[in-house]
Amino acid sequence: MVYFYFKDLPYEEPEIKPFSETDGNIWVGPPHPVSNLRLKIFPNSSGQSEEEKDFYMQCRKTQEWNHQYWEAHNKDFQESRKLFIEQVSKDKNLSKDEVADSEEMARFYETFLKKNHSKHSTYNWNWYKKNFELLYLAAKVNFSKLRRIFKS
Repeated sequence: MVYFYFKDLPYEEPEIKPFSETDGNIWVGPPHPVSNLRLKIFPNSSGQSEEEKDFYMQCRKTQEWNHQYWEAHNKDFQESRKLFIEQVSKDKNLSKDEVADSEEMARFYETFLKKNHSKHSTYNWNWYKKNFELLYLAAKVNFSKLRRIFKS
């Protein structure tokens, strides 16, 4: 997949730069069509300390875990929504041009959220744990950089 960096320039078209493998920056891609997450490309490991390698490896793992969760969740949501609309249309003999009203959709959203409450709670707690781990690793990276500055 090709990722681009858009730099906003006043009164001009945005400058588009293709992703470079040797770039040391974190690149942000477009929203994924299913998970809706903007996936990041992290720098490669050449010239990185062990702490930085560990940090970026954990960032990649966390991003993949997050992406898999939201991809599965959004697929489930879209499928459940489609089935609900089909059932309402069938029950009320609606034509293809007619849609379920807002009250019926509100009932669907409430039911869907209740059905997935424990899954969301588990996800949130795991997400907190993973992000605290990333904070710890980021602190190790910064202390490592600080040590190198004082040693030189």
